[in-house]
Amino acid sequence: FDEKGEQLAFVAERDSSKKESQKFYKLFYYKNNTDSALQLADKFTKGVPSKWGISEAANITFSKSGNRLFFGTAPILPPKDTSLPEFERVRVDVWNYKDEDLMPSQLKFGDSLSRRNYLARYDFDKKEVIQIGNEKLNRVIMSSEGDGDVFYAA
Repeated sequence: FDEKGEQLAFVAERDSSKKESQKFYKLFYYKNNTDSALQLADKFTKGVPSKWGISEAANITFSKSGNRLFFGTAPILPPKDTSLPEFERVRVDVWNYKDEDLMPSQLKFGDSLSRRNYLARYDFDKKEVIQIGNEKLNRVIMSSEGDGDVFYAA
């Protein structure tokens, strides 16, 4: 919800099948006194990087004025191999001295890689998506509570 409680944004996947396939999420927007939510963005939207999609793990926030919507995008991961049952799969953990984290740490926090996402912005005035963060600049600090012209990234 925005600060005034008049706008709502969410991500959803409309495929209701229970199979464990890739899910491609879409960003939806609802404003008071409208009959339904509108789709703002998906993996094909101009401004979303090629081979990236909308992340379901990101926080969605509005700017202070409500004129901008911030959400997350992420590279599309390859589909999970389901050709073999889990109990028949061979699992090997290989660590290299060049790895940033030790193997126990990688195993514990490995799922966080699949949840990693990067800040993007939907501008309601221009009706466009702008990718702000990426793999090299993944920490973004907004200025003027999201309404500023300059953001800081590291």
